[in-house]
Amino acid sequence: MIDRQHALPVTKQSKLLGLSRSSVYYRRKPMSGQHDAEQLPTYESPAPVQTT
Repeated sequence: MIDRQHALPVTKQSKLLGLSRSSVYYRRKPMSGQHDAEQLPTYESPAPVQTT
């Protein structure tokens, strides 16, 4: 886990853990009050291929 208060800089901690620095600083935006599933796009699988 990254410790922002540690003497070792966050960049070096992330490198030692094999994490990209951007993923360490990423903060997820809160959803706008709706359920997560309602905002996710839906995808349909393609129709199965008929073989004869």
